[in-house]
Amino acid sequence: MPKFAFLPKAAKFAISDWQFGFFAQYQSGQFLLPPVSPTANFLPSEDVRTGQPLYLKDINDIHSYNPYTDIVLNPAAWAPCPTNSVCGGAYNSTTSGVATSARFYSDFRGPRQPRENGNIGRHFRFGKEGRYDLYVRGEFVNLFNRTILPNPIVTNPQLAPSKNGVGVYTGGFGVINAYNAPGSVASPPAGSYYLLGRTGTLIARFTF
Repeated sequence: MPKFAFLPKAAKFAISDWQFGFFAQYQSGQFLLPPVSPTANFLPSEDVRTGQPLYLKDINDIHSYNPYTDIVLNPAAWAPCPTNSVCGGAYNSTTSGVATSARFYSDFRGPRQPRENGNIGRHFRFGKEGRYDLYVRGEFVNLFNRTILPNPIVTNPQLAPSKNGVGVYTGGFGVINAYNAPGSVASPPAGSYYLLGRTGTLIARFTF
């Protein structure tokens, strides 16, 4: 914030030397890997699409479903590759030995993950000719405290999803595993942008 010479001294002190910063990112959800077919062909293959809707819920309207009790992906949208056929690209991972899909569909995505970060700071100058400077800044991650969900599980739509001991979905095709045991901290899946609730950091620097 600049200093406005035409303002009274008290007003200039109140509004000058403030700093504001903001970062926002908005994009479509991450591509989801099509499920790998369980058919034991010579080459690993993807499941084939049946023409049924890919979603049971509007995956981007996170207030329309409960990941603890609802399945968001439609298992009926996928069927095993027929025997002695190759249905789309898949490969055997060199690190895990697990067959992994090798392509994406533009309409098969996880939930959007919008996020906003911001900061506000101010210089407090005092002493002769502003010789001393106390700079205080607050930095905030996930500024609007959005609920950011991880991607749903996309392995084997032919198997029924599983629940834990308290009746919450934690595994299986179409499940968003958002459950954390009481007292534990969520661990973000590898390669995701999974965020926790809003956090803030206060920083101060004194220059003389």
